Amino acid sequence: MSSLLGSTLPEGWLCATITHVGAKPKPLLWYLAGMLQLEYTDGYCRVSTQKQATYGSGLDRYREDLARYGVPDDRIFSDIESGSSESRAAYNQVLQRVRDGITKQVIVPCFDRFTRSPIGWEEAIKDFRRYGAKLIALSGGAVDFNSPEGIYRSRMDAIAAAYVKEKNQYAALRGWERTRRLNKAVNPPFGMAVEKGRYIINRGEYWQGGKIDEVALEVVQTFLAVGTQRGTVQKLCAKYGLRKPGSKWAEDFPRDRDKLVGWLQNPVLRGYTAYFGNRGRERLICYDDPHEALIDQQTAMQIDRLLSAKSRKMLPVQATTSVMSGLVFCECGSSCMRRRQWFYCINAYDNPHVEERCKLRHGVKASACEQAAIWAIVTQAEYVAGLAEATVQEDNPEAIALKLKLEKLGDDPDFEDSRQALKQRIQSLEHLQRQSVVSLHSKREALIAVGSDPAFWVSLDDLEKRFVFTQLIDRVVKSRDRILYVDLADGLGSIAFQQF
Repeated sequence: MSSLLGSTLPEGWLCATITHVGAKPKPLLWYLAGMLQLEYTDGYCRVSTQKQATYGSGLDRYREDLARYGVPDDRIFSDIESGSSESRAAYNQVLQRVRDGITKQVIVPCFDRFTRSPIGWEEAIKDFRRYGAKLIALSGGAVDFNSPEGIYRSRMDAIAAAYVKEKNQYAALRGWERTRRLNKAVNPPFGMAVEKGRYIINRGEYWQGGKIDEVALEVVQTFLAVGTQRGTVQKLCAKYGLRKPGSKWAEDFPRDRDKLVGWLQNPVLRGYTAYFGNRGRERLICYDDPHEALIDQQTAMQIDRLLSAKSRKMLPVQATTSVMSGLVFCECGSSCMRRRQWFYCINAYDNPHVEERCKLRHGVKASACEQAAIWAIVTQAEYVAGLAEATVQEDNPEAIALKLKLEKLGDDPDFEDSRQALKQRIQSLEHLQRQSVVSLHSKREALIAVGSDPAFWVSLDDLEKRFVFTQLIDRVVKSRDRILYVDLADGLGSIAFQQF
């Protein structure tokens, strides 16, 4: 072997030693064996939220730790999801590689980066033991899958990880309650900042030059001068370009029309401390702790008058809604908007949020879309009438997976709560499956009963037609100035067109 590597290597070079400061000498073969073992090693890490991955350094730090251990970069897998979830893509990919024999050991920064689910860990234990793989935590050591003590300790680690998550959620909720009780400033909008628990005007440097408060006031003045959200966004994007990559929402002005309205009406900009609820909860505004306002009262009144005037110009919904509104789509996949009696692709016109715009600017008549929908229902009704009355529905894939998991839990009384939760979820999925079957059959019966009679459509007004279309039509797809095809509701088929 020494002749293959050159005559300079002495005999017995495999027994040479490598010595580190403060460490015992180790044979070179020991290091070579470790390097060969890394060929069957995967690394895994995760963070819980996109905010942690974008603005924090946790994910990058974990990947650096794994790379420093010797795991190749192309074998480091990562997720941005809660550790209690068992549907993480990279997590399941690593476990599948263990089952396939590609991976013999998995390296993680610490145990809770791998999982926070006791039930999910029970499934992972079976895979690691069955395929002889190892799990090594850089902080905590390796899991011993060969002894009852090692399995017990790993189960306690999984329970502790789940407990820490619940404790953190509880502490965060109590912290928000205290913040609101003390009227402390949080989450400042663009143009404002927080200092010692109070809102102040942000006079820092803007990333494209100038001051942040000056740019924020420019946004307000541009809206008052242009008078429309769309025109304001287009003018500002033409000057400043798209949003800074990786910037927080408070570091740049909104490039979206609806978000621009929300920003202009934000009470914090007008001198009030405000808290915005999540998941449908009402917004709470505190007026007893005013601060320096970026938008003065007179300017705020002008903004409100302009926005209210625009909303008064809108006609009632029934007067402007077409029977096909929300059902017409472009070939590019975007929805179509109605202008007078035509439908146009919504992305065929200037949109600062879309890098690649649709080139199909031709419109299609609303009457042609309606005729195509009627023709598809009448034609497909004959096909549906020939189908069997009963259709065998396969079980929901999620229900099948949960049933298998329920069987694996067995009769162990320690998992009684988990079994009850799984049974409730399975019953819910089976109930939804039965409802979907009933819904599908009812749609088919309606299609057969009335859809096959062309004279039926003449007697309907626009409101009645729209109700039928929304029940039986999924989408009408156009290309340039003609209809490509009509997709009926789930399970009822699709009709291609050479006309209209």
